[in-house]
Amino acid sequence: MMPTSATSFQTFTSPILAQAGLNCHAVFDLQRLPEELRDAIVRACPEASQYRQLWMFANGGPQFWYAFCADRQRHAEKRDHPMDDFARETVSAFLQEQHLEGQFQFVYPGPYVLNLQSLGRLIGWHHDTPLKIGLHPFYGLWFAYRAVVLVNADLPTTPLVDSSSISPCQTCVSKACIARCPAAAVAEAQFDLDLCIDYRVQDNSCCKQRCVSREACPVAAEHRYSDEQIHFHYAQSWTMLKAFKSSKSS
Repeated sequence: MMPTSATSFQTFTSPILAQAGLNCHAVFDLQRLPEELRDAIVRACPEASQYRQLWMFANGGPQFWYAFCADRQRHAEKRDHPMDDFARETVSAFLQEQHLEGQFQFVYPGPYVLNLQSLGRLIGWHHDTPLKIGLHPFYGLWFAYRAVVLVNADLPTTPLVDSSSISPCQTCVSKACIARCPAAAVAEAQFDLDLCIDYRVQDNSCCKQRCVSREACPVAAEHRYSDEQIHFHYAQSWTMLKAFKSSKSS
C-alpha cells in the first residue's frame, strides 16, 4: 500500500528541519544494517565503527529549495557547494538542539563515498526507475538525499521494509518517461546514458535545463520542483557535460 501522508517519513518533530524542507528522516542502527552495507560504510569512513547510529535526512517536494534561496539571499559570500552547505548547517543546528554537540560526524555531504540508494531501499524511500533516478513512494522523482550523519544515540530505528515491495513503475500504464524522451535514451530494459548526454549537450536541446522524461512522470506530480529549481540543477549539469564532451573531442 502506498503511503498517504508525508508524516510517514518524519522521524523527528523539529521546526528547524520543517522550515528547511528536510521532511524525510530515518534512523539506522549501524550494527543491524546488512553486513555488506555496514562493511562498505566502515571501509569508506573508518570512524563509523566509533558510532552506534546513522541518521539520514532528505527533502521531498519544493520547500527545501525555497528555504535554500532565502538563506542564499541572506549570505552574500560565494560558496562552492551552497546547497550542501545549507543542508549541513541545518542538520548541525538540529543536532545542537538535541544536545548532541561532539557526538556526531557528517559522512554526507563530505569526502566519503556512500551508497545512499541502498540505505533508501532498506526503508522504502527508493524504487528503481527507467530513468535511473530513485522514485520515492510519496514524493515521486521530486526527492533528494541531503545529509547522512553518524551519531552516538539510541533512538528507536526506522522500520525496514520488504525488499520485494512493488514499485509504481511496475503498475504504470502510460510509460510517459519512455514515450516523452526526445533522445530515445529511456527504455524499460536499460537507460542509454550516451544517447542522453549527446542530446543534452546540443545547443538546441529541449533538455538543456530540464529533463522532459522526468517531468512527464505522473507519480506525485503535485510535489514537482519549481521551474527555477529544475533549471538550477540541470543548467549546472549541462555545463559540466558540455565541458566534458569538449575535452574528449579536443
